[in-house]
Amino acid sequence: MTRVYIFNLSTSGSTQCSAGVCIVDPVSPVNCAGNGNCVFANANVQVGENNHNIYVTGLTINDGSGHKVVLSYYPWPVNIFGPSGASNSNDTDIAPGPPDIKLSVNSFNFTQGTQTISQPAWNIPHRVNVVFWIKVYNNGLYPIALSKYTNLNLFCEAPGKDCQDTQTYFVSDNHTINPSTIIAYDEVNRPVVLPAAGPNGPTGFTIVKFGAFKPANTTAEALAEATPYPFFMMFFFKVNGLIVGQTLNFFAVRACTTYPSCP
Repeated sequence: MTRVYIFNLSTSGSTQCSAGVCIVDPVSPVNCAGNGNCVFANANVQVGENNHNIYVTGLTINDGSGHKVVLSYYPWPVNIFGPSGASNSNDTDIAPGPPDIKLSVNSFNFTQGTQTISQPAWNIPHRVNVVFWIKVYNNGLYPIALSKYTNLNLFCEAPGKDCQDTQTYFVSDNHTINPSTIIAYDEVNRPVVLPAAGPNGPTGFTIVKFGAFKPANTTAEALAEATPYPFFMMFFFKVNGLIVGQTLNFFAVRACTTYPSCP
């Protein structure tokens, strides 16, 4: 926050912030249009924060009239905190809100069959049930508990023809390993919780599993077409007691008949 403007809206002759707008800055106290030397503190609002308090001192407004408050601000550059420090061409931040994906070679994996070790999911076999594993960070100052409606939404993009196939993979219990042992997600007793960020950014990542055909379900899912599938992630979560929805940017996966070699 860079500046606070206060306007008196009274038509009854009130003088507080009426002779001139009261201007309050966050650094050096200034005279608020003859109403005292004013300053405000706690100007920086962290990513994902709510109920942020900004404290103004040196200004008295007690005449009972109406006032309009205008806040001036600009986005502060945010450091990118990935597994190896600052982001680079192999580790890209895509978040518009607290949940964040560091887009890198190993941030998006999958398992099939009875596999116990995940592998990169940029190419996968089509018509084979899979569980997606995605590394998710929390940039916010509060822990995030994921809702059962959190999901990946994929839609096919077949070159040269129309493709009607869309698939949704809902979040699964984090003890899920592969599509043969999907554990239903329980948002009440066993939610996936992303730990709050510290003063220097996220404290680490959480691997979130997506494999269920429906919310809180154990039925596995497969991609039906041998074609690219762009997709986006829809996160529904509770943070600081509030229900929030957030969509993260597109990824793309290639489902093919010749996996692991895809043309």
